[in-house]
Formats: sequence, structure tokens, C-alpha cells
Amino acid sequence: MDIFLLKENNIFCINDIMVSYMCILNKEKNMKLTKNIIKNTLEKIGFTPRAYQIDSINRLFRVSTLGMSIPRQNGKTETAIMASVIAALRGDTVIYLLHNGDLVHAVAQRTADYMQPLKHIGIVSDIIISVNRNEINFGSGGKILFKIRSSRGIGVGLTADVLICDEAQKMTPEELESALPSTTTSPRRCLLLIGTPPTDDDPIQYPQSPLLTQRDAYIGTENWIEFGIGDYDSTHTPTLSDAHKANPAWREIPNFSGLIAQEQATLAPEAYARQRLGAWVLPGMVQHHDPEFSLPEIKKVLSPRGPGRSMGLRAGVGVYPDSINAYLCYSDGESYEILPPIPIPDGDLSGAIDFIARQSRVWAVMKIPANSRGKALYNSQGLSLYKKKISLSSMPETATSLGMLCRSIHDSSVKIFSNDSATSALGSMWRGYDSRSSSGTVEAGDADMRAAALSIVLATGTNLSQSRKRAVSWVG
Repeated sequence: MDIFLLKENNIFCINDIMVSYMCILNKEKNMKLTKNIIKNTLEKIGFTPRAYQIDSINRLFRVSTLGMSIPRQNGKTETAIMASVIAALRGDTVIYLLHNGDLVHAVAQRTADYMQPLKHIGIVSDIIISVNRNEINFGSGGKILFKIRSSRGIGVGLTADVLICDEAQKMTPEELESALPSTTTSPRRCLLLIGTPPTDDDPIQYPQSPLLTQRDAYIGTENWIEFGIGDYDSTHTPTLSDAHKANPAWREIPNFSGLIAQEQATLAPEAYARQRLGAWVLPGMVQHHDPEFSLPEIKKVLSPRGPGRSMGLRAGVGVYPDSINAYLCYSDGESYEILPPIPIPDGDLSGAIDFIARQSRVWAVMKIPANSRGKALYNSQGLSLYKKKISLSSMPETATSLGMLCRSIHDSSVKIFSNDSATSALGSMWRGYDSRSSSGTVEAGDADMRAAALSIVLATGTNLSQSRKRAVSWVG
């Protein structure tokens, strides 16, 4: 006789759930997770999976590494939750990484609401939802751990089979790098990177997000699923068909045609294409400087290899308490150029603030040293509108970057344009550089040269961030 469990307006047949559960748990027969098993199990638990969600989950366990891009309000988070549940039912440990604490608690609670009925019949053994711990344990031995992602790691000793990264377009390579070792020993390890196309700010803050890297490496293969119109094309006039193609849940959105007509009329073309059509406005297509210089002109100046090789610009601002000038350096990750010195007579930073405010129209991240003068610049009213493009650096980070910069110059992976400021700053930094030990001693007695060197270091880009894996030291 079947036993029924009532939850709100749904009636679950416990026997049916147990049958699906045992199918998934049956490891000895190496039963494949077919689409039918995934669909039936999720429906019996209380989910309403759509065809694209079932296909995505099935593909994840088939290819092991899967990236997925989809516009908002199409069930992205629900897809990740369902994948977590299926994996935990078969006995896997899942680490579900989210962007912040509020999201961790919200997603954990949402999952727990679905799992509560299963606790009464032993399929779920324990549910813990608290400030410091969010975890769901299953009778199969599987579990789902909800964590805030961090470049410092996600917990010593944690091991997992499945790693799920939500909002992967807002993730740094360091955060993924710190989390991946948790799956090293699993024979069934899986990685799901799921997110939306980057916003205007995302390429600035996350220029090498794992979602972008996955797209570049696997677009057109089974390891990548993308709902959208592809790379943004300003000459293309969006149609209703484009919106249907990009939004697999459009039938569940009330008055979908009216909604997209309203959004198309109120949003800028790029914003509408990104948010509703899943278009990718790639960094190479963004105007980094407006209005007097075009992107190709800037790249031609900065990159010795020509405009096609540069993807984005960064800027570093160097200021020292005893220097009479501030320095601004631009970098595309391979080449560097220091602008003319900015006078700061008698410690007056107003001229530097005005200059930096004007230069902040550059689509880049300006990094300012976290000393007293750097904080004065950062907190100034004149820069308040540009803080999304300005960040403070720490002195230890700066010190480490000096050694990395010297090594990169020595290895010819970085080029610095020869002007007076750059030459003098490099001369200061180069003294005592030991290529054998990859260590450098900076002996700049001139505060201005220290400031110029600092601006170069703070403008470090892709090449130097990759060099962090090498052993590099610095002595001041």
C-alpha cells in the first residue's frame, strides 16, 4: 500500500520517492543518471524541472565540467539547487559556493524547504540552517554544504565530489583556484559554473572570471550551454524570436511580450541585450575612454603588438608622503606607460584628485596605495563618483608585486615604454635584482621614483597575476 505525505497543496507518494531514490543510490550497478530518472525524481520531491534544466543536470554528470550562461529570472539558481540535490541523493558531497552571506542563507533555506518532507522518511537525515553553518545531510551519505566563496579557501580539510559556483561571472580565478582542490580526490568530481552575461562593471572587477574563461575555452562544445544571441552586435535589431530563444522560461513569465517591449524601450541597447537576450558585451568591444579617444587608438599607443592583442586597461596611482609628484601608469598587462608627473606642492592633493577624476573615464581599475595619502585620495569628495573604478591596494600586495614585476621584465613577458619617469623608476627597482632567486631589492632614495615605481606595480595585469604561483620575494 502506498503511503502519502501532504505538504501544502502537494501530495507526495513516499513509495515513489523511495523507488527514485534507490535508482539514484544504486552505485553498484553503475546506473547512469538518465534524463528520465532525473525528471521523475525531481518531480516526486516537488520540483517542477523544465526540459532545459533536466538536460543541463544530465550533461553536468556526463561531462564533469560545465559552464552555463542564461538571462535572469529563468530558473538559474533552481537549476543549481536541483543538481545539488540529485548529486547528494547519489551519495556525493556538494559544495555550493555563493557570492555573499545573504545569498548563502537564502539559497540554503530555499533548498531546505524542499528537503523538509524527505527528513520524515529518512532520505534526508539532518538539516542545519544557521548564521555560521548551512548544511543538508542525506541518508545516502551525501551532503550539500553552502559556503561563501573566498580566495583564502573554503575550509581546511573539506573534500567534495561536486563544486557548484553560482554567479560565476562575479568570481575571481583565485576564488576558483582555492576551491578546486576540494574535489581532487573524488573519482566522480564535477564542476558547474553558472551565471548571467557580465554587467558593465563585471569585466572591470572580474576580467578573468571562470565563466568567461569557460566560454572562451568550450563554446560550441558539450561543456558550454548558452541561452542568448551570442556576442553583442550593435547592428542587429532584436526581435521577439531572439527573446524567446534566450529565455527558456518565457512561457512562465506573465505578459512576456509586453515585458520585453517595455524593457527594450527603457533600457540602453547594450543593457537590454545583456539582461534579456543573454548577449555578451565582451571587454574588447567596450569603449575604454570617451569621448576624445577610441579604443583602437589607446591600444595602439599601449600595446607594442598592435590593437588586436590588448583586452583591457588598468591604471595605478603612485603617491608617497614625501614625494612632490603623483604618478599615473596605464597597463594592458603586457606593456606600461607612465603619464607625466602630477604636481602635489606642499602635500596639496587637489590637483592630483582633479587629474585622476578626469582620467577615471578610462574603463579600468585604478589602484591606490593604502597609506595615508592613498586613503586621502580614495575618500575625497571629488572621486566619489568613480569609486567603482578605484580600489585600495595593501602594502604587502605591493611589496610582492615589485618582485613579480622585476621577474616579468627579466623574462620579457612585460614591456615598459621608455620615458624619463619609467626609466628612472625601473633603474631604482632593478638594482640588486637576482634572476637566480627571483628576488629584488628596491633602493630608491628618491621619493618621486618610489611613487613612479609604485604606479607601475599597481597597474599590474594578467601576466603578473599568473606569476603568483612562482616563488618571488622582495626586500625594501
